[in-house]
Amino acid sequence: MPDTKLQKLVAELGERIKKSDVAGIVLLSSPKNMEWGIQVEATWTCFKLEETPDGKMVLRMRNKKAEHTDMEKYKALTNDTIGTVLGFIDLLEHMKRLMESLRAEIAKTGMEIHHRSTDEGSP
Repeated sequence: MPDTKLQKLVAELGERIKKSDVAGIVLLSSPKNMEWGIQVEATWTCFKLEETPDGKMVLRMRNKKAEHTDMEKYKALTNDTIGTVLGFIDLLEHMKRLMESLRAEIAKTGMEIHHRSTDEGSP
């Protein structure tokens, strides 16, 4: 069962990120649940979050050269969006390594661990 407190906070943080004109990924946890959100449609990116016909959310990068009269703006949007993608990849890989290192240390203790991941859809 989803944690409505986490869902509400993810939505609130997404709105704050959007109002601040920045891009962000939010990961939240409570004792029994986790929620995440992504807000990357800043004015300086060409990210688009779109819903597919089957109801899933996909992240696209849409920036067609033919739709721009200002080539400097086109280049800046493209470079800033790609920079954001690469920066998020670097940081998420770093976070993954930190969490895997912690998991390895926990495993050394012999502590019995129970965990189940489910995907109830994307935000």
